[in-house]
Amino acid sequence: MDRDVAQLLLGSIQQDKLVFLCGAGLSIAPPSCVPSAAQLAQLCAEEYDRCGLPKLLSPTARQNLGELAEFFLANNQMDLFIDRLVKWDLFCGDVNSGHTAIADFATCKACVCVITTNFDVLAENAAAPLGEKALRGALDGDEANVDRGYRPLLKIHGCLSQRDYTLWCDRQLDPLRTDSISLRIRARLESSRTWMRANLPNRHLVLVGFWSDWKYLNGVLLDSVRGIHPTEICLVDPAPDTELQAKAPELWAWASGFPHFQHVQEKAEVFLRELQEVFSRNILERVLKDAADAAPGVCGDFSVVSNALGGLDTNALYALRRDFAGAPSGRVAKWKEPQQGMHAVGKAHLSMISSGARLEGSSYVTASGKRVRVVNGWALPMSKVEADYSREPPKVTPDDYVICAPVDSDAGHRSIIPSATPSIVRPGSTAEWLTAEEARDKGIL
Repeated sequence: MDRDVAQLLLGSIQQDKLVFLCGAGLSIAPPSCVPSAAQLAQLCAEEYDRCGLPKLLSPTARQNLGELAEFFLANNQMDLFIDRLVKWDLFCGDVNSGHTAIADFATCKACVCVITTNFDVLAENAAAPLGEKALRGALDGDEANVDRGYRPLLKIHGCLSQRDYTLWCDRQLDPLRTDSISLRIRARLESSRTWMRANLPNRHLVLVGFWSDWKYLNGVLLDSVRGIHPTEICLVDPAPDTELQAKAPELWAWASGFPHFQHVQEKAEVFLRELQEVFSRNILERVLKDAADAAPGVCGDFSVVSNALGGLDTNALYALRRDFAGAPSGRVAKWKEPQQGMHAVGKAHLSMISSGARLEGSSYVTASGKRVRVVNGWALPMSKVEADYSREPPKVTPDDYVICAPVDSDAGHRSIIPSATPSIVRPGSTAEWLTAEEARDKGIL
């Protein structure tokens, strides 16, 4: 990722100004492979042909999802279209790195909100491995206003969880339509627009995955954001400007018309993964820098910190963020800024790095080959911290030691490893838990 772009986005995160607008292109990327609008139209048309119904589809409707949906709406066959022809399992594939990054930014509150035109629940599913197993999308402004412990994921066009009320074509927005479904879709969309106009001005908008063939969705998005005045717009798409302008001229004119507009020619999922990595390294380095300033004798050359973190992938960095927060795997790393109470764990990490131990994943490997993990004890009794971490799933390569800093020095600690035969002891459960002082006595720190 370009350094200037990264610094701009990190600044927006720290100022609580970053907003993601996600389109279908995000979910088209493998391994998710959600079909494009043209692909979905063709699949629905083929299934319709197999039904043997008398009314024929026009050739253009077979390639245009909006026109296809209007055909069924005009013939009072939306139930057939939604329940029989749309293959909803195609919207339920595997999450990609972009979904995981979006889920991370929402659950740690690094962004103001996520606005998406996607019907799938892949961003919600991506939050589960991070520890937020009940992340749910907001389907209107009222739901977006509910504080659920993470930032809103506003799904302005609907969701497969309420598939009867999804927006498929412009005609559903016709004010002359008074059926209950059309009324509810219009009310939901207007509520979302109102919420966006109240919450998105003076924000830094990052548009990812919008320039696809879902043209009717782009049009509705434009109507929703037309009255918003962002401070910055970052458009992420690998296609050249001329191609994007040809695909969605009005949306291009709106976005590029702002003075602080930039086009990053990169795939959405790649860009988001890189931003997540940059963000993770930044907050970890800031904790370690604060610890180095508080204990200048621990780390004589801070460049070794950047070198140590520089080779880690997204998963390892996220695991470190959990350990800095004292959150076992299965819990969200819910922090986007250095927190009070992280100096001790930061100092322990600095000591490991300065000693020459190398980071392998989220654990250190010492010169003697021992694997050491460092976690935040938040000055709690060691037994409580140890018990929390005992519920973690087995590690492929078990740790030899877990350094817990700081802990309640008066509380002591005990082993929580049950008496059992080696064959049923979980891998990783035999790690010896140490305070920082005990680790120094053993020559580990």
